[in-house]
Amino acid sequence: QPEFKTPFEVSITAPQGHVVVANAPRATSEPDGQGRVKHRFKATRPLPTYLVGFAVGPFDVVASDGEAEVPLRIITAKGRRPLAAYALERSEELLGWMTDWFGRPYPFQKLDLLAIPDASVGAVENAGLITARETLLLLDGATADPQARLWAQLVLAHELAHAWMGNLVTPGWWNDLWLNEAFATWLAAKAVDAVDSELEADLEAVGRIHWVMAIDSREGAPPVRRPLPDGTGVERAFDRITYSKGAAVLRMAEAWLGEEALQKGVQAWLERFAYGNANTADLFAALDAAAERPVGSTLQAFLDQPGVPLVRAELKCPAGQAPFVHLERGRYQATGGDENDDAPWSVPVCLRAGRGKATERTCALLDGPSRDVTLAGACPDWIHPNADQAGYYRWTLPQPALVELVRDHRKRLTPAERIGLVGQLEAQLEAGLLPVDVYVTALTAIASDEHRIVVEHLVAALARLARVAVDPPQAPAYAALVRRLLTPHLTRLTETDDPDAPVDATLLRPRLEDALIWLGDDEGLTARAEALADRFLADPEAVEPEELVRALPVAARTGDVARWEALVGALGKEPDPVTRAALVTALGAFEDPVLLGRSLGLILDGTLMPDEYRAVTRAIAKPAARAAAWRWLELHYAALEERLGANATASLVTLAAGFCDQARKDEVARFFADRQGAPSVARDVDLVLQSVDRCARLSAALRPPLSAWLTAQGAP
Repeated sequence: QPEFKTPFEVSITAPQGHVVVANAPRATSEPDGQGRVKHRFKATRPLPTYLVGFAVGPFDVVASDGEAEVPLRIITAKGRRPLAAYALERSEELLGWMTDWFGRPYPFQKLDLLAIPDASVGAVENAGLITARETLLLLDGATADPQARLWAQLVLAHELAHAWMGNLVTPGWWNDLWLNEAFATWLAAKAVDAVDSELEADLEAVGRIHWVMAIDSREGAPPVRRPLPDGTGVERAFDRITYSKGAAVLRMAEAWLGEEALQKGVQAWLERFAYGNANTADLFAALDAAAERPVGSTLQAFLDQPGVPLVRAELKCPAGQAPFVHLERGRYQATGGDENDDAPWSVPVCLRAGRGKATERTCALLDGPSRDVTLAGACPDWIHPNADQAGYYRWTLPQPALVELVRDHRKRLTPAERIGLVGQLEAQLEAGLLPVDVYVTALTAIASDEHRIVVEHLVAALARLARVAVDPPQAPAYAALVRRLLTPHLTRLTETDDPDAPVDATLLRPRLEDALIWLGDDEGLTARAEALADRFLADPEAVEPEELVRALPVAARTGDVARWEALVGALGKEPDPVTRAALVTALGAFEDPVLLGRSLGLILDGTLMPDEYRAVTRAIAKPAARAAAWRWLELHYAALEERLGANATASLVTLAAGFCDQARKDEVARFFADRQGAPSVARDVDLVLQSVDRCARLSAALRPPLSAWLTAQGAP
């Protein structure tokens, strides 16, 4: 129970020569004369039991020689010492940023980061002893893929933020888990953006809001704050709703209140409840005081109610009067229901309006079914209903205004607004608010945008449309469309001499190549990937690990038994973490059902570590292998549960979410009818069935008009 916090005094007896670490610094070490040493550690600050940690082993210890305010070390398995420098340096910078933002020192006596070769979770924020998978802590900063750098820093920053949010001040019960996880998620993006701006972590976070809105708009989606009266289902609360929706609500709060007011409120809350417990009501009281107005009740509805608001916006410019925007509030319904039914939110809405080269931001609280917001100056050329994509709501414009915004004024939008535009269009398509021909035409216009994250979202949108709406006879025409939209970006990134391009090129090129291979049937890129795989299998040192992430799955897709055996053989040669991840993913990419079954069997025989099952089971998301992967899962489900543990059950359930037809939905429902176990798993099954049903419904609605549109474009 997190409300019970107390200092812990720990002593550990271990073999002489082993490194022993715990939450607090070591006080004494006493050899017993028989090859063992008793280590006593100083008393910790008050902690709940879930934050108590220790580790014993033949580790390497790498200490910071920088100017960190507390002793800072990375602890690794023997032989991994050279890879610790990057995380150590970044941890110092991120810790400094966090200290400044919170306005108070790091609250514990020391900070160790322990790199674990295999772990069921990515990282844990034990006070003074953060643990993380070694793939997140051990990488060469000079050669690592920027995506690896981004995620490593985000995880580091997330766990460091917990020192204040969760460790210094701990929620009294699990219904306030968002105070830990949402704050850590939101602050991690801000911190990484500050210390490594070229990775654009804050804009990456904007892009993730679309994904969590898709989850949040499903029937039966949980709220951020859940009752959990007896603690049942706590593990299921560690989900995207708690982390990502909670972070999105905080982003909205910052845009609405101002950064200074939000920061001041959090700092006052920490000061009052340091080393104790506090809840959401306590935080909202501090925010109300800092903002000098009641804000907690507005934010409360976003946390206690599931779902996504829908804001309909329409520009009005009556003659002789000031222009205004008419707003209407509803609930976004992906299933196309009554948007005005049950919309309990007061929505902070910020609009951007543009006329010529000037833009203006205007904010208002939409606290009723409708409201008119007056704009300054003359009638604008355009409006965007969610300035900087900061609000947690979907929005619509009348179709002519939306088409003009995308076609004529898109370049006037901020990067965050342009990133959010793809997701907004897709949400309107799914809800039946936008015809598919208008949607695809809009994607074609957006394809001229060169911002990396915009293009990444375009790629994702094209992939989802292919899965849901492309009839097999139209696949060549759709592949031609993909090549037409994406090849210019790959050419641009390949040929540019721009010194600022490397990060964008390194991050975006793999996604473009994957899309052009898997969606665009690009023969040249496919042949190159297969050649790289052959070179690697002949000489593992001949190809950079980052290239293998793309090449090996492509080569495996149509591979034979010889290629399968070669990949398994390479897996047994103790490759570096990036190469190993590429090999595991490749083993899950075989379309031959027999070879795919053998790959999946590696989960059960111990060849693959438990946390690697997610990569090898991605095959179930690929149409060509889905049926074979599902049959294997049905046959081996019990063995998988035993091998992976109870915490993996929900993940196994979600593997069925790749289906997109009613017959498969019924099959999945029958299979899980007697395998649901805990109530939280029953909820996961229901959400998966909703996902399949949603996809099937969307497919039936979109396939005919998309087929007609592709036919009208002419043969590829």
